Amino acid sequence: GRGVYRWVRNGSRPAEAAPCYGWEASDTAPPPGKAAEIHDIQRFWGGLWAPADGRAPDLSAWLWPLDRLSAFPQLRPLRGPELAGIVKGTCKSKAPGADGWCYAELADWPPRLFEARAQLLNLVEERQKWPDGAWEKVVCMLPQGGTSAPDDRRPIVLLSVLYRVWAAERAGYMKRWLAHNGVLRVGEETLCIASDNLFAGK
Repeated sequence: GRGVYRWVRNGSRPAEAAPCYGWEASDTAPPPGKAAEIHDIQRFWGGLWAPADGRAPDLSAWLWPLDRLSAFPQLRPLRGPELAGIVKGTCKSKAPGADGWCYAELADWPPRLFEARAQLLNLVEERQKWPDGAWEKVVCMLPQGGTSAPDDRRPIVLLSVLYRVWAAERAGYMKRWLAHNGVLRVGEETLCIASDNLFAGK
């Protein structure tokens, strides 16, 4: 592509080292520069994600609407061509995953590699446990209003591309199941809308 052409035309350039801001929570001195922003963000949002009492959140209040839905259908085993189709239909400029892969790279995978991934994902569904490497996630704190205030951020979580491809393929089952139960109606596409309808008792 264009990147390869520029590399051939201009020659290689030495890689620039990314800035690294290090600071230990036990340090008594305030962190310098960008590390101060990171420290403030961790303190503000950490209280929400990791309460001081260490107790896991009680999710039972969120699960009761599911009791009125029918049993989830049996999943058909995944196949390599289905995963390849998901990758082909996904915008290649999407952010890479926490596993280091990006969609443009997956688009170059041979069919046999997609088939191997399908077998891995089928095993994950059978055992209901993800490999540690595929379950890594990165939380990005996106600025909202243009300030550096910790609460002026929107957290998004980048999951592994392997997980995202699996979720995109299985989303079809979820939508059909929700439509069957009357939670997701004609013209409503996203699972967020279905969740709102479900908790609103619609």
